[in-house]
Amino acid sequence: MEFGVFGELAVAQLMLDVIFFKRGIMSKYSFSPHQRHAVWTVHLEKCYMCTKPIDLQSMQIDHIIPESLLDDYEELCSVLACFGLSADFGINSYSNWLPSCSSCNGKKSNNVFTPSPLIQMQIECAIRKAQKAEELAAKSANKRELTRALNILMKAHSEQGLSAEIKDSLKPLVQFQEQERSEENIFYGIRLAPDYEVSPGRQHIIREITGYLGYEFVIMTPPESLILAFDIVYRDTERHRMHPSIPINGGAMTGLRSVGLINNDNKLTEFGVTVFKTIAQEQKI
Repeated sequence: MEFGVFGELAVAQLMLDVIFFKRGIMSKYSFSPHQRHAVWTVHLEKCYMCTKPIDLQSMQIDHIIPESLLDDYEELCSVLACFGLSADFGINSYSNWLPSCSSCNGKKSNNVFTPSPLIQMQIECAIRKAQKAEELAAKSANKRELTRALNILMKAHSEQGLSAEIKDSLKPLVQFQEQERSEENIFYGIRLAPDYEVSPGRQHIIREITGYLGYEFVIMTPPESLILAFDIVYRDTERHRMHPSIPINGGAMTGLRSVGLINNDNKLTEFGVTVFKTIAQEQKI
């Protein structure tokens, strides 16, 4: 059955409502998949409270100023005044939405933060990025394939892993994300679901390696070998505690740079070329 872009959007929103209702965290506002994606993207794909990376599917959106205050106008005005916000501040707007992991959002619940420089910075960050988020949501909503991909992701059950068919349908989302995500995230994997992460960051590094090793070497070396070589070197740097112990796509550049394989411009050094060439040849399929 064909629903069309807006029909699919409505179905996805309904599914999100059901999911969050079952988790006991039903809010008054129903976020569209495009709004969720925009908030997640402009705020660097991580929880604003614990700062850990979060996936798009399980991410929750937190109202910095609790939405529950809409039921108590006097209390709402008092809280807004404490934070230096006007009485017409949009509770249900990008200025008040930030991405959160379920753990942090559950702990915060409807509690009101005590005004502090840190919380003030978070509010100012949300306000500063509100227009960008709104524009991104509008841009994604105009792309039919992207809308379908977002809807499929929101409706998918990832407990036992996403099927190959679903992963294939998410390609438009991956491509869009590579274009729109912050440069700060370029070497990080894109976490779409709890157990599904794609790795454009690693592929970016592989392209750099290809440029240094030369066409003839790469054409004779299966791509699997180059990636395996990269992984081996990364694990070696991690074993010797030469970089933060974070996922491969995140700490790779730091780790490789720390042992002299990559320079400050993220280019392979002569030593790096030698190491990768040797390992790739040893692992040749």
